Amino acid sequence: MAFTSFYTPLLRILLLSALSLLSVQAAPLQTRQDVAAFATLSTPEISAFQPFTHYASTAYCQATQTRDWSCGANCDANPTFQPVASGGDGNDVQFWYVGVDPTLKTVVVAHQGTDPSKLMPLLTDADFFLGELDPELFPGIDSEIEVHDGFRDAHAEYGLRHFSAPTFSLM
Repeated sequence: MAFTSFYTPLLRILLLSALSLLSVQAAPLQTRQDVAAFATLSTPEISAFQPFTHYASTAYCQATQTRDWSCGANCDANPTFQPVASGGDGNDVQFWYVGVDPTLKTVVVAHQGTDPSKLMPLLTDADFFLGELDPELFPGIDSEIEVHDGFRDAHAEYGLRHFSAPTFSLM
């Protein structure tokens, strides 16, 4: 299992490298005229998203800091947040945390994005082919839905920890 989980993304990277040597011409699927007009948000509408930007930034903090909500300015920006669980090492398993914000009446599940200074997240990102979700992890999911293989495989490896924490948060 460890052999397969490490070498599968590596083999895909090698395949991608070989394929990148071929010349490919691409055209945009949509032109600017095809895109619907967008609305400008008001200052209050933008401000409503601010707590969530701090939650997203906090996902890059050490698990010990999110566990006791002591990571500095981003944690201080959401002082009523109550962490339930956190984990990850920032490399093999990206940082994550789960908790409740009673002020927003929201369960927050946050997951670190890619840290380009670490090798494993880059390998996960390079495994970019689409694949189906595991119906045991996502009961009732439409089999037509596909996701990034790297995310799917990483989620399958440690995602169950995320699911138990939100369930606990809602009790």
